[in-house]
Amino acid sequence: DKNVSTRDIVKIFKYADKKTLLTNDDYDFYKSLPNNIILYRGVTNHNKNRKQAMSYTTDINVAKWFAKRFNLQGEIWQINIPKSKVLSVINSEEKEVIVDTTKSMKIKILEVNKC
Repeated sequence: DKNVSTRDIVKIFKYADKKTLLTNDDYDFYKSLPNNIILYRGVTNHNKNRKQAMSYTTDINVAKWFAKRFNLQGEIWQINIPKSKVLSVINSEEKEVIVDTTKSMKIKILEVNKC
């Protein structure tokens, strides 16, 4: 949202207690995450300039789908973060992980066809 900064969004998530914020299923998914997590994000030319995007997935196949949607050839970003940077999760088919991206992270770019 252009009206709310990434920093403000992060503050709101950090203020909320995860046990209260998440459903039981989402909280179980959060608890099951390791202390260091490899996450993926599928991007296309349309959105690959958004380095502070907060939504990632634990499933590389989900990232592939996002990288190829709209019949565009995209790429997959891979990050390795400590669990402390996880703000929230959504345990759906996308296995979505919301990440604190206010500090720069090393993004490894993977070619979709090699994954």
